[in-house]
Parts: sequence; structure tokens; C-alpha cells
Amino acid sequence: MALRRRIATGKPFFLGNYRPRKLIGWLWDDALNGVIQHEARAHMPSDLIRYFFAACAAQKTGVSPKLRDFPLTLLPNHRNARAIAGGAGSVEKRRRMDFNDRFRVQIKGHPSTTVTSHISKDGHYYIHYDYKQCRSLTVREAARLQTFPDSYYFEGNRTQQYHQVGTLFRRCWHLSSPALLPPLSSSLRKIVESLYRTHPLKACLPLTDVHTRRSEATICR
Repeated sequence: MALRRRIATGKPFFLGNYRPRKLIGWLWDDALNGVIQHEARAHMPSDLIRYFFAACAAQKTGVSPKLRDFPLTLLPNHRNARAIAGGAGSVEKRRRMDFNDRFRVQIKGHPSTTVTSHISKDGHYYIHYDYKQCRSLTVREAARLQTFPDSYYFEGNRTQQYHQVGTLFRRCWHLSSPALLPPLSSSLRKIVESLYRTHPLKACLPLTDVHTRRSEATICR
């Protein structure tokens, strides 16, 4: 409990210049002069130790450690971890075990993994790279990865806030986020242009038909 009390979890508002390095014009809001909802969840002491080990290992090697890389004393008490501890199966089978990356460090300077709604359940897959902070990502950090502007306020308790961040891709098609859709639309345009060049096309199906014609190899006819 003493360890947990000594680990800070952030606060609802931090005053100061916390501009991101990228997408400043989209993410940062000068009117706020700070960041909101920069709060991480509290963790069990046993998980904090695992986070510390994972962040240290990631800083040393440049990659997030797999479950098989953890010391036996740090393995969680679940089936796959017990199998690893007991040496069950071949090495290759153990490498393919489910949840082998149950604890995942988001490496500094590298693309993050996709933030999903599971972040509302625990932060194991979203460990901060700084071992001295020994925590998972805050609501605002996860929101920035999902390109929510810093002025976007998430309602509800912290669990509900994480859930909203993790369901971005179900909403972004309706919100038309300018930070996400240009690269997506550019890729789709290249695919369509490629189809036009390689097939004697007469007409393209409307986008609403793409999901219903599963047997067709292309979106055009």
C-alpha cells in the first residue's frame, strides 16, 4: 500500500505548456493553457513492479518484453503464465501462446499500438515508457494517440472516459476527424486508381455496397 500511495496518478488539470511534438495545430488548444484529464488509473503493487520491469527492459532493448521474458517471480497467476513457468510444450509453442504480450510498453518515438476499449478494463497493454513513472497511460495520453483534440472533454468516471477513448474508430467515420481521414482517404484513392488501371471497369459500386458484396474481389464492377 505504501508503494501505491507514493505513485502519482495525475490530476484533472495541469497548467502549463504541454504542447505535443506532432499535430500541434490539431491537438493543442491555447485557450486551455494546459491539459485536462491527465490522470492514470491506480494499480496493484504487483502490477506496478511488472510495469517497472517492462519499462526498464523496453528502454534497454528497444522493444517491449514478452511474457516469456519476465522473471518467474513476476509472472501473473493465470493459465498461460503458469505454462511458461512450468516449461510446458516446445519453445516455439510457448512463443505462440495467447497473451504472450499481455504487458506491453508503448515505446518512445515509435508508433503506438491501437488503443481499444479494453483500456477501460486495465492498462497492461498501455504501459508508459518512462520506468520512473511506473504507470499506464493517462486518459489524455491515450486520447492524443487517438487524435482527440486536447479540448475534447470526456464525461463520466475514469473507466467510462477510457472506454470512450478506446471506441474512437467507431465514431471517427461520423466525426470526420481531419487528423485521421486524410491519410485513410489517400490510401483508398490509391487502391481505387489501381483498380481502374488494371480492370476494364464500367462503373464503381457505391460504398454502401462494399460490405454486402463479400464474394467480389474488388469494389468495382
